[in-house]
Amino acid sequence: MAATYHLKVLSAYGTFYDDLCVQTILPCEDGTRGILARHEDCVISVVPGPLRIRRPDETELLAVITGGYAAIDNGTLTLIVDTAERPEDIDERRARESMERAAEAMKRQQSKVEYEQSKASLARAMARLKVKNM
Repeated sequence: MAATYHLKVLSAYGTFYDDLCVQTILPCEDGTRGILARHEDCVISVVPGPLRIRRPDETELLAVITGGYAAIDNGTLTLIVDTAERPEDIDERRARESMERAAEAMKRQQSKVEYEQSKASLARAMARLKVKNM
């Protein structure tokens, strides 16, 4: 049996996951990062994308998360994100509409702040659609 560690995924809407796991794969700025038991303590910035949690029984939980951070401290991984959703909870039509609105907003002349907000909305919508179709 593979070594386990405690994972806690917290979102603005409450606790998404709070149990043991074998591996966690996080979406990061520079790609994905896998976390196993006995990983060194660190803080990692996460971006919108798929989150994969491999449980001790070898099943996998797939979710889409938005920006936040992960902190590994003393053998526990705590992931704090804005949102975390399972694929079955994603409304594909709403995600597509959100993606289209964000893409259109990025084409318009807007301030730097508005552009970055549209860019973030587009990234969230694309991540939701990717996970929904995995």
